Amino acid sequence: LKFEAINGFVKVLNSQELILRPSEAGEMTLIAKSGDEEINRFTFKVMPVPPAKVFLAQIDDVNANPLDLKDPILVPDKLYIIAKPDQSFANFVPKESVYEVTGVDVTVYEKGRTVAKATFSSGELDMTKLKAKSGTGVQITVNAMLRKKGDGEVEPAPITTPYIGFFVK
Repeated sequence: LKFEAINGFVKVLNSQELILRPSEAGEMTLIAKSGDEEINRFTFKVMPVPPAKVFLAQIDDVNANPLDLKDPILVPDKLYIIAKPDQSFANFVPKESVYEVTGVDVTVYEKGRTVAKATFSSGELDMTKLKAKSGTGVQITVNAMLRKKGDGEVEPAPITTPYIGFFVK
């Protein structure tokens, strides 16, 4: 058997598994052939990949605990930007819903002016570099995020909520 795809590509893993990679949302068609003769054709709808949401967290031994930023917070030595995939997407295709934050800017403000800045290449933020103290404001901008696909390839992922701000207790 041979396989072809319209509006995407197909990769044969073994006699029972294929990877279908749509090139865009809409429809994709998989064509099964024996030699040059078409045996069957499957057309299905393709939804766009839903964006992940980012949030600020502290990590204990097991869990990433989202921080409630409505009120000022005590700033630990490390904070983490966590990228959480859409839950239904993660349930349906868990190998396609792995995200990694790869670019973050952090700015500390005091009395309306910038007092410290740092850039991080991951979601792990070393807050000791910034010396944020009580009463200062912290603005975090998530600049870059990647999504790992099920076949190991990575692609840039959209960031729908790139700004996180809070005040220090």
